[in-house]
Amino acid sequence: MLVATANLSPGAYDVTLPDKLSVLEAGEHRMLSFETPGRLEAVAAEGRPIDAGLKVAWLDAALERTRVRQAELQLRDARSQLQRIAGLKRSQVASEKAHDDAITAVGLRESELDAAREQLERKTLRAPFDGVIAEILADPGEVVGVGTPIATLMKLDALMLSVGVPGYQVGRVREGAEVAVSVPALPGERFLGVVDRVAPAAASGRHLFEVEILVPNAHGKLRPGMSARAAIVTSMLEGVIVAPLEAVVERGGRRTVFLIEEGRAQAVDVGDAPLHGDHVLIAIGDGSVALVVRGQHGLQDGTVVRVDNTVLRAADAGP
Repeated sequence: MLVATANLSPGAYDVTLPDKLSVLEAGEHRMLSFETPGRLEAVAAEGRPIDAGLKVAWLDAALERTRVRQAELQLRDARSQLQRIAGLKRSQVASEKAHDDAITAVGLRESELDAAREQLERKTLRAPFDGVIAEILADPGEVVGVGTPIATLMKLDALMLSVGVPGYQVGRVREGAEVAVSVPALPGERFLGVVDRVAPAAASGRHLFEVEILVPNAHGKLRPGMSARAAIVTSMLEGVIVAPLEAVVERGGRRTVFLIEEGRAQAVDVGDAPLHGDHVLIAIGDGSVALVVRGQHGLQDGTVVRVDNTVLRAADAGP
């Protein structure tokens, strides 16, 4: 029987789910507000990168600074008094009670200073994490209350992509799996993400499981709001060939391909071999194989064949 073959060598391939389309979001974002009311004195510039702990905005704190200075002076006086009484006690002039009272007074003044400094610090709004000030929501001079939104801080060194995966696919998705991410706005570029979370249950009424993908953004090319496609790697196979789907024969509900060994067809059951586009990934092991790509529908296991790729190509070309 006349057949045509393709010589294929096994290799390593990543098995991916069909691309999932979604929109990039900030890895973390937070609306920032004060825990105390006051008049807004200044706020950092919109779009500015800022490190955790640095000032985003601050309120007028003249009164609080005055209280801190007063508390510092009172603590200094209390410590001086304690030092004086300690000297008198050593000379047996001051009583034990007077010394204890002086120690108590120092502790009280220290507590008052700590409280004053805490009130002063509450007039400053600091970044809770490294990020970018994405939006300013209040202007200097405004009187703001507790919880009034002042600015939005976004973490952009890693973005989040949430995609919906059907139930029949989600069992193949694992946390930590690699994800190839492409962005239409950046043609030709690829970004490597990782599955950060797989929802334990499907979204209500949608039969889709939310999969959150973390996408590193060290160079700052990605921005929240960009559409992106995610190809989730579900497994990595070694020693497989990529066979065209037309080489697969369906018989009795089973999928089979034919290899040629010593002039005879050898049937290979491909079972549930994963698809790779319009190809199927077949585990072969080591060594190149000759895969029948024309004439396979009339074959049986063990059929004697003659390989003539030129003749069959000419026949396919037609008159």
